[in-house]
Amino acid sequence: MLPRNASILLVLMICFAQNIPTHSFYYETESKIDVEISGKRILIKFKSNVDAGEQLKVISQKKDVLVLGSIQNLSFSQVLIVKMKNIVSLAATNVLIKSLNENESVEYANKFLIHPERIIHGISDRILLKLNSVNQLSLVNQIIYDFQGVTGYTCNQFDECLIEINVHKDRNVLDLANEIHETGIFANCRPDFIFL
Repeated sequence: MLPRNASILLVLMICFAQNIPTHSFYYETESKIDVEISGKRILIKFKSNVDAGEQLKVISQKKDVLVLGSIQNLSFSQVLIVKMKNIVSLAATNVLIKSLNENESVEYANKFLIHPERIIHGISDRILLKLNSVNQLSLVNQIIYDFQGVTGYTCNQFDECLIEINVHKDRNVLDLANEIHETGIFANCRPDFIFL
């Protein structure tokens, strides 16, 4: 049996060989925004009880694909940004993110998107759902929990038509936001981004 790191490396090498598109999209009101998925960095949010030493220990386990000296801490959101190395495909990025999300210390790990205007933004663990009107609040309970991966939601304190949906770390936030938007029921649905 291969050691865990060797088996992860083997999976990554298999993924490198695949030619998988590195583009995706999200919706901003009526527009479909095509974006490039960054192969240069990921974001990792650790649980609040995980100290810096434990965070470094988790990241060090992936030192073959993460640049340890590149860790940037966004203290306002408790998110770390880490550069990747030796990652050449979306599939390899997804394998890395899945592996990090399996760690109990990690609240979530996700990728970055590059907007057509070269704006870089990370995908958090939340979705922003814009209602057409407050009358749709009664629909939210009925509809939202039909989509697997929703762990809860809250109404924004400043805009009663804006719903903040929490997504489980095993669910692809970008795909879920697109699925909800494509129902056509609500005004808009997109990931809550962390902008660089």
